[in-house]
Amino acid sequence: MTKVLNKFDSEKIISKYLPIAKHQMITSKNETTKLKFPLFAKGIAKEIPHAKRAGFLKKAGTDKELKAIILEMDKNAKKKKIKLDGILLQEQIQGNEFIIGIKKDFTFGHVIMLGIGGSHAEEIKDVSFRLCPMSKLEAKKMAQDLKNQALLKGINTDKLYSALEKISKLPSTIKNLKELDINPIFVNEKDAIVVDALIVLE
Repeated sequence: MTKVLNKFDSEKIISKYLPIAKHQMITSKNETTKLKFPLFAKGIAKEIPHAKRAGFLKKAGTDKELKAIILEMDKNAKKKKIKLDGILLQEQIQGNEFIIGIKKDFTFGHVIMLGIGGSHAEEIKDVSFRLCPMSKLEAKKMAQDLKNQALLKGINTDKLYSALEKISKLPSTIKNLKELDINPIFVNEKDAIVVDALIVLE
């Protein structure tokens, strides 16, 4: 039986292996946050695997905007008969966006994918695939397979390769891993930081 973990639980697992954007889970508009603005608010529920597509991902520049967003999400959830587990707040991260995913193939086993992230990722479909697990050297070759090599300039590619290597080994660490979707992971001149993750178990 397939089990989809919510964003908070998925990112909690991933944080054991990779840096995660600074975050905080809240359940009320009256809760305060020490996170720096601007930040993103994501509605967390098992019925919302993709917050942006469902309208449960919003950017807040001030505390006043955040409170309004929380009220809006709560109203939207009730309208759609969705029970929110809470709202995940995350600080905004700068860098180039990439997508990293894992899927279990019946023939080849677990396969890892690296792709260009951003709002037009699905249209561009600039991706590369490898079998899990893989070495850091193979991760470098994987990144070099991407068509848009410009996104690899000006960033810490070593951190990207290390992240790919670590993620490729997760099927042997996370029991019954069926799918993993990290979208996006931001890579800048200092680090590779996960902003959004989703884990599916079988």
